[in-house]
Amino acid sequence: MGSPAFSVPILTALYEHTNIVGVVTQPDRPKGRGRKLVAPPIKLQAAAFGLPVIQPVRLRKDEEAIQQLKDWHADLFIVAAYGQILPQRVLDIPRHGCINVHTSLLPRWRGASPIQHAIVHGDTQTGVTIMLMDAGMDTGPILTQEEMEEFFILEFGSFSLYRVDIHADGAAFDLWGSDDALSWVPLLREHPVPPGFVRHLYKYCETLT
Repeated sequence: MGSPAFSVPILTALYEHTNIVGVVTQPDRPKGRGRKLVAPPIKLQAAAFGLPVIQPVRLRKDEEAIQQLKDWHADLFIVAAYGQILPQRVLDIPRHGCINVHTSLLPRWRGASPIQHAIVHGDTQTGVTIMLMDAGMDTGPILTQEEMEEFFILEFGSFSLYRVDIHADGAAFDLWGSDDALSWVPLLREHPVPPGFVRHLYKYCETLT
């Protein structure tokens, strides 16, 4: 279960190492000046892998979608920035529970938009938490965490801030953004952006989306 570009490398890694029975994502949304319907990035990747996809508007009220989740007989649900709160009856479907990939070092920045909150508040340390989900808002047991160094880049196509996470050994862990944004990474390594400027830039970009 996921929607934005952040979810794509997670889906890819799972596809390469396990059996995926289906993908759940948000509905296509109108974007841009022409307000054309645009599919979530994870839907496009799932289609490339030939995986079945469902896009319930409100999962908690969609009986057909919930029945499909049951029919898939999944052992585990992996959730990464899906964008909807899962009710308990959905959490209870997979026999081994649901695991969430959350982009903060919980308990800091529970809930939606942890990356944005870290930017706005000038956090100098963040990371990723893998947790077992319960009915609360990111309150389930923490399975593992990893601290990461951050670089921030701006994807001009959608006026969104993206983050590059770097391991301590310097190997790129992940890039959330477009191919065009990749060219900004060396520049930011040589000329770090002042945190105050990043917060101002984020607030400005937020008004454009």
